[in-house]
Amino acid sequence: MAEALKNKGDECAIDAIKMAKFLKLMMLYDLLQAYEFDEIMPIITNMFPGTDKYEKPLREAWNLLLSMNPVLSKKNIRYKLMKGSRAEESYMGAEDKDFDATWEVIIGKNLSREKGS
Repeated sequence: MAEALKNKGDECAIDAIKMAKFLKLMMLYDLLQAYEFDEIMPIITNMFPGTDKYEKPLREAWNLLLSMNPVLSKKNIRYKLMKGSRAEESYMGAEDKDFDATWEVIIGKNLSREKGS
């Protein structure tokens, strides 16, 4: 009986570790929901001058993404430090292959960051 209780305790500890790891994950959909379009549009305009003329279609696309139902995926979107087009440039980004899916699957992927990035 004591051995069975010990094994049950080990299983609970393992379940707790799995739950802690699960809680650290965030789907892209969760991140999108954390912001209002009006919070990110100025950043987009700053990064890509001239995009302010596309505010209406970008807002519609944002709202469309938020209205979708995410499809859970075992694949992640892994952000890491990437080299730019010039030797001295680098940026945080993810591989194009991480986005090779339907929008519902993309927003259902978990976000992660490569160690050291």
